[in-house]
Amino acid sequence: MDSSKRQLLQQLGILTVWRLTGSLAEAKFPFSPERHEGSFRHRYAMLIDLRRCIGCQSCTVSCTIETKRRRARFARR
Repeated sequence: MDSSKRQLLQQLGILTVWRLTGSLAEAKFPFSPERHEGSFRHRYAMLIDLRRCIGCQSCTVSCTIETKRRRARFARR
């Protein structure tokens, strides 16, 4: 197989995976928890030891769920 066909197949594979994961991320599942708006009167902070961080973003997800925020804004310093 020449390099142009191989490159085309690689790009098609990447596009397919990207498209499938995008549609799964937007899907609503019946077991998803009900979303509630958070209160703008409260401000939360979380201290994270970056020496132990592996970049999984689970702290961001858990904070978003716990504070019931639709879109979380996090500053990384």
